[in-house]
Amino acid sequence: SSLTWEMYSVILWMLVGMVVVILIGLVVVRNITEPLKQAVSVAEQIAVGDLSVTVPVDDRWDEFGILLQSFHRMVKSLQAVAIAAERIAQGDLSVTIQPQSPQDTMGNVLVKLVQNIREITQQIQNGVSLLSSTTSEILAATAQVAAGATQTASAVTETAATVEQVKQTSLVASQKAKV
Repeated sequence: SSLTWEMYSVILWMLVGMVVVILIGLVVVRNITEPLKQAVSVAEQIAVGDLSVTVPVDDRWDEFGILLQSFHRMVKSLQAVAIAAERIAQGDLSVTIQPQSPQDTMGNVLVKLVQNIREITQQIQNGVSLLSSTTSEILAATAQVAAGATQTASAVTETAATVEQVKQTSLVASQKAKV
């Protein structure tokens, strides 16, 4: 009977131990899966381009807390890049883009894009200015040619009138000479 009691006692302690281990396992698994589910959900939303996602940030300093904080910083950075890109698309070239690091591919590309668009815009402005200046010069030259043509026409008219007068005078002189 003493052996059975000890056997039941050992079995009872084993069952209590198993229940405690299962409870601890469930708490640990829940502690791991909940932040992991949150991280996966955020990653899925970002993957489809939804930057309106809200990343839950808590005071955890384990790997999952650090992962969620990293996702939070990444979303903030992508949102800033998206806002800058929207302003560029609307024609605002005064936007200043600060890449997060030398490895920030999107930030560095946007900096180059804005710089190139500014240069192209400046070249277009210079071309328009040159075209305007050339057009003004052509207009002035055309006005001079028109004025010269008017003077030439006037001189031709005067010459024709003079020739007509000389002709009339010659006719009169010829008729007087015959008489």
